[in-house]
Amino acid sequence: MKQWRERVVAHVEHELSVDVRALALMRIAFGLLVIVDAFARMGDARVFYSDEGFLPRSDIALHSFWGFRLYLLSGAPAWTTALLAATVVVAFAFAIGWQTRVMNALTWMLLGSLHARNELVLQGGDTLLLNMLMWSLMLPLGARWSVDARRERSPDRVTGAACVALYLQMFLVYFVTGTLKTNYAHWWLGEGVQHALSADHLVTAFGRWLRPHTTLLALLTWATLALEIIGPFLLLLSPARSRMRLFLVVSFILFHAGIALTLELGLFSFVCMACWLFALPSWVFDRRQKEPTEGRASPRWVGILATALAGYLVFATIVRDRLKDTSVRHALLWPAHTLRFQLIWDLFIGPREDSGWNVLPAITPDGREIDLLRNGVPLSWEPPVDVAETFPNQRWRKLLVTFRKERSRVALGRYLAWLCTTEKVTEVRFVYMKHAPGEAFSTPEVIAQLRCE
Repeated sequence: MKQWRERVVAHVEHELSVDVRALALMRIAFGLLVIVDAFARMGDARVFYSDEGFLPRSDIALHSFWGFRLYLLSGAPAWTTALLAATVVVAFAFAIGWQTRVMNALTWMLLGSLHARNELVLQGGDTLLLNMLMWSLMLPLGARWSVDARRERSPDRVTGAACVALYLQMFLVYFVTGTLKTNYAHWWLGEGVQHALSADHLVTAFGRWLRPHTTLLALLTWATLALEIIGPFLLLLSPARSRMRLFLVVSFILFHAGIALTLELGLFSFVCMACWLFALPSWVFDRRQKEPTEGRASPRWVGILATALAGYLVFATIVRDRLKDTSVRHALLWPAHTLRFQLIWDLFIGPREDSGWNVLPAITPDGREIDLLRNGVPLSWEPPVDVAETFPNQRWRKLLVTFRKERSRVALGRYLAWLCTTEKVTEVRFVYMKHAPGEAFSTPEVIAQLRCE
């Protein structure tokens, strides 16, 4: 029995091995994404991540891992800017593979600290990138195409529990979101993609062009379901060096490229494309046919840690989905919240009931009505041609959309109070111009208003 079990484990590890050159590609992609993201956030560092913004440190709950509290050490804008600059430097060192594991850990901590500082502007791509950086700590990402690789030669492929954990993370991302979609009739009816493209604040010009093509959208809806439900099993079951594996990787990359062309989702699509690079088969990198050499991905104790974390990830996902909101559930999910694990991937799951755009009316001391969301131009209730283009950037889009939700009312009140201190206005409101998907008539919904003292 023991011999049979060992043979099964060896076979699973062999088929779920990872090419170190694929890991190198993923490392470079992750490093570049972190750099681009850090530069993009610098323009809003004072507003989003310092005590001079609308969210001071005193309003943040301390429930994250201690290594994710770097932004809480000081509320000065200079400290925030310094940490963002450090993130760029560390991520660059990680991308080129200098002291790879150390730079991986620092990138993970700096990014986790940034996320913990202001959760209102986070998107799915942020969390997935952070999770993948944690799994990457257990893998030899600097084994090839790096400064570190000059010192020693590594095998072509690596095996072990850390590799299996990486596969499991990708399996859960797609299988969870795919199965959640099957709970809603509009996905079975071929209307899922159409509902996604009805989100005015996200859809691109190409996405708007696709809206009338209902037959094509129905085919894309069913293809999405098939890819998200069947694809994860093919990832686990297809041989590591098969052409099926390459077909699967290319299919998911093209899937996310299509999402990026139709919807403004920030880093999400690009992070997902970067994640799939790890599954590339070895023959893609070899100029001539050869049998790749294999070795262990990490020491035994790292494999044990990876197994424990992967097992907990599956357990926490079940708890998050099945248990009621009680103190027991909170206790069981505490490690996941502390390490900032994402357990439920539910982007565009349910049907969209409304869409629209935001308006931020304000009254100046001389009685004029202006829109603070559009740089103080005279107030207009006319719908913009492209709602997605009315936001300064993806972080502001996420923040202003989050403000519409009931759970964000306190944060919205603080934001309006902050506007009273930074703008010369006597009153400010947050209005959502709401309409049903496909309808032209919009109804203004005043979500919050504040008279400045």
